[in-house]
Amino acid sequence: MAVNVASINVLDEIGQNFSKGYSIADLKNKVTIITQNEKEARVIATKEDNKNIEKYGLLHHIESIDEKDINQATNIASNTLNELNKVKETLSLELLGDITIKAGRVLNINNKEIGVNGKFNIISTNHTIESGIHKTNIEIERL
Repeated sequence: MAVNVASINVLDEIGQNFSKGYSIADLKNKVTIITQNEKEARVIATKEDNKNIEKYGLLHHIESIDEKDINQATNIASNTLNELNKVKETLSLELLGDITIKAGRVLNINNKEIGVNGKFNIISTNHTIESGIHKTNIEIERL
């Protein structure tokens, strides 16, 4: 890069094409761990978030584990609930072009102008060059 050209952070230059969405489609606020064989199924552990159950209704996830993992059932239930008990936040952004922005990478965004702060996984990217201007459209999801 030439020394007389200032570098810019493309994340600070978010264009007018910006949208944000929220989804509870994958949210689960109760997790039950079971073990089963040909004759029966047994509940080994259950974890739930009563606050989110009251807010969104019961969204239940049942996970089956092997007999050998019974001692870890409570930890598995807690970890699974922590992972699934989230409202998914997605954003679509138009940025100045940057070839380093690719799907699967993590972006740390701190943009007060649009009120977005945090770490996001890049779900998809689309790079275009129009009239000599490189633009990158991205879909991202909050981590």
